[in-house]
Amino acid sequence: MIHRFFFNTSFGPAWLPVFRVGTGLLLLLSGITLWPDLQRLYGPGSLVDHRFLAPDHVLPFFGHIGYGHLTVYLLLCVALVAGCYSRWAAVGLCLLHHDMYITQPAFSYGFDYLAATAIFYCIWFPVDRPRSAWANPCLRVLQLHLCLIYFFGGVEKLIGPTWRNGEALWKAIHLPDMMGTFRPDVSFLAQYPFAVTVLGWVVIILELGYAALVWPRHTRSLWVWSIIGMHTGIALMMGLYHFSALMILLNLAAFYFPYRKTHDEDKQVVDQHLHPAQQQPPWTDPPTKSLPGAATPKPTVV
Repeated sequence: MIHRFFFNTSFGPAWLPVFRVGTGLLLLLSGITLWPDLQRLYGPGSLVDHRFLAPDHVLPFFGHIGYGHLTVYLLLCVALVAGCYSRWAAVGLCLLHHDMYITQPAFSYGFDYLAATAIFYCIWFPVDRPRSAWANPCLRVLQLHLCLIYFFGGVEKLIGPTWRNGEALWKAIHLPDMMGTFRPDVSFLAQYPFAVTVLGWVVIILELGYAALVWPRHTRSLWVWSIIGMHTGIALMMGLYHFSALMILLNLAAFYFPYRKTHDEDKQVVDQHLHPAQQQPPWTDPPTKSLPGAATPKPTVV
């Protein structure tokens, strides 16, 4: 059963290129947005004393992080997107990403850690060989990882009272330092506290039910697109654009593109459901049209 789960199921190969290109583009965008504030965060007169960061550097020769390091980071992102030495580009990104984003926890949040995980997967997944024999087990690892993320996120929200009574959701959408650029006006929700409580329970149900209801074919689309809607709301309300985009990418790569049928696959499914009399045997030649006026060949009598 375990072997069949990991190896004997065929999926569409498009998810691996989507995962590789999407990860590279998001990291590239993250590096570009860091460029204007690089000296303020990591320069000689930065907010953090780099003597405290030095012991945590993966690369001992790193020293002070500068524009040269960020330039290499951006070039490696381009290589990952283009599929040029993707595995080695991901190895370099993994080392640079750790030293630039994760070394200082004060400057890091969920996106940086999940991006490090995506880079790690780009190292080990056959991102340049979508039809590899290891593509299916790698997809299963990504799917199970997402299930664990959402399940324990839902359990943590369920344990405390603040998500169940709507307080945590209300605070999250009113944090002064996390206002999205395209944030709609939600002040009217103050007149309907029950609506905030319902939305809090919706988040809990979506996350807790993800691990169970994303697998059946009849509920997969509903759950995936509901989760994508939730992350779109997070992006609009809290301005966590990179985090939301990465989670949407992971969901699409794990539970949308692998199950999306191509035109040829749809035709095969239709042919399988035709009546036997309507199906053409594979060993017969396709019917040919006779030219006008051509004589019809007579059957040979033995």
